[in-house]
Amino acid sequence: GVEALQVLSHERAKNLLRYFLYIQGAPMPQSVQLDEMLKQLCTADIGASVCVSFGDWQVRRYRARCYVMLALIEFDASLILNWSGQNGLQWPAMASRVLFTQTQGLGISLAKLNDSPITLRHRSGGETLRLHTHSANRSLKNILQENHIPPWQRQRLPLLYCGTQLVAIVGVAIHADFQAQAGERSLLVSLE
Repeated sequence: GVEALQVLSHERAKNLLRYFLYIQGAPMPQSVQLDEMLKQLCTADIGASVCVSFGDWQVRRYRARCYVMLALIEFDASLILNWSGQNGLQWPAMASRVLFTQTQGLGISLAKLNDSPITLRHRSGGETLRLHTHSANRSLKNILQENHIPPWQRQRLPLLYCGTQLVAIVGVAIHADFQAQAGERSLLVSLE
């Protein structure tokens, strides 16, 4: 994390950052770029969105963690994918697949996924989800923040709908009305 960089001398922190980039498979940036990365990673406010690009790569910070990744690709926020029983669907916004695994007692109750179409969509804003039977609906923004989902992933995560009803934030939370009970046929939906 950022704390490990902050306690080291500048040269040792630079070496640690080089090693971190190396083990993530990223190319080595120029010394000037490393200096800029260190400066932003170590001195930005805790709530600041830090992103330093170098080539096709980015170094980001969320809370006290550092992330190294390929630069995020543009995505079609209007994309809607229909699920008709296949084991997986490509989710371009995260350059990954959404996996559907039939199981028992985990994930989404198959009985509650009625004859309405099952779709994957992006956030459009204002969505809510009820996590517990006797609780109020909560905004996706709050749920994602509480689950420490980095800001750059929040618009990219797939949402699972049954008709017009939001059922789940894939890999994060399931609406209380759709949660599978012990022993019940169910569908586990996850990101690969």
